[in-house]
Amino acid sequence: MKLIHLRELEIKKLNITGREGLPFWTIVHFLERTINHHMKVTTIQRICELTAQGAPDNYFFIANNSVDVYQDQRVQFNQFKEFTILESKNRNPDSFWNLIVNLKRPIVFFDDGTERTPLYDFTYDEALRITSFKENSPFNANLEGAGGSLVDLFYAREREQRLRDENLNNYLGQATENIERIVRTSQIIEDPSTPAGVQYYARMNLMKIMRTQERLNEKVGINDIHIDEKV
Repeated sequence: MKLIHLRELEIKKLNITGREGLPFWTIVHFLERTINHHMKVTTIQRICELTAQGAPDNYFFIANNSVDVYQDQRVQFNQFKEFTILESKNRNPDSFWNLIVNLKRPIVFFDDGTERTPLYDFTYDEALRITSFKENSPFNANLEGAGGSLVDLFYAREREQRLRDENLNNYLGQATENIERIVRTSQIIEDPSTPAGVQYYARMNLMKIMRTQERLNEKVGINDIHIDEKV
């Protein structure tokens, strides 16, 4: 088998602003769910990239419980007791993909026989970070992490709107041009090299996560999104 590796992901910074008058616990809930969604979407992208390179299904192990909320070092394979293996050829893969969507902080390991590597870890550069935060009404935050996942979580509606309406204002037009240059998780899924079985589940789960994030964005009134090209 040819050499399989994790490529470096493009890092982007996103500045978001919500509506006024939100209680602090609502903002905290929104940020926590957004971080978890970014983790899930980036993990899905990694699975698609690796299977597109020829990685067999049984190289992927997902822990049956979430990573510890108080994790203070890189995630280790031996800190978990039970795993589910991706086996779409001979068994029903639903259990593997359901864990990605349903666990709060799912952790998938890539085991090529020589090393067990977590596909997402808070120590990685692409892991989502809140680099600045202002609670004062309206709340404002800078998020930094894997750019493709951020775009899919926050710009899906803008991309759809662009297809329906060519008369967007200058700001949105510029933002659209910026985001179209970023390799998104949705694009990786649809790459012809991604196996059809993985495509099916990855596409379905990405849409679930994006719809949930869209509802979160609406509830906190995300009305101003700006992507920083300089990161």
